[in-house]
Amino acid sequence: MYHPSVKEKMTELEAHKAELTALLADGPSGYARLSAERCDDLCEQGRGVAGALGQSDERPEAADACGC
Repeated sequence: MYHPSVKEKMTELEAHKAELTALLADGPSGYARLSAERCDDLCEQGRGVAGALGQSDERPEAADACGC
């Protein structure tokens, strides 16, 4: 079904997409893009290291692992 408001919205979305694409292309190239799953994995690892740093018996190993 064609409706003028749908066409207007699509035009807005296409313009926004072009803006985002340009921002990504012009942005710093040194940053890696991570998937949501990989980000979750890294957060979980960080929580584990942070927890281990809080325990005196695991602190030296955790500090070595994170370079503290």
